[in-house]
Amino acid sequence: MFKTNKGLFEPLVMFFGLCNPPATFQNMMNDIFLMETNEGWILIYINDILIFSKEKEDLQKLTLQVLKKLQDNDLFVNLDKCTFKAKEVDYLGMIVSKNQIKMDPAKLEGIRDWLLWNSTSFLYNQNLKRE
Repeated sequence: MFKTNKGLFEPLVMFFGLCNPPATFQNMMNDIFLMETNEGWILIYINDILIFSKEKEDLQKLTLQVLKKLQDNDLFVNLDKCTFKAKEVDYLGMIVSKNQIKMDPAKLEGIRDWLLWNSTSFLYNQNLKRE
């Protein structure tokens, strides 16, 4: 918040001059959801929120609790970017499901292709040096 001769104002978005905005936002989210994080049913990385539960009824209750807490702190979600009641979800480049966490196949494909190209290039360079 800042005060001017026209009144008290609160920005709706972060200022460009803020020092380290992602870390500042992460710290704020950690403070807001400290109890939930300690209970172990929520993971938050900046604006990616993962809520998990074994029972559907509990999941609905926990999701409403998180949405209420976001609203109470003047934070909003874009429903088009949300996924609810998913059995598998992409979270920070990993595919998270009931009994496993695995790498996103698209990301693995990029690594595999890079390693293949890099190995071929290395072999090609070795052949040039022999001649």
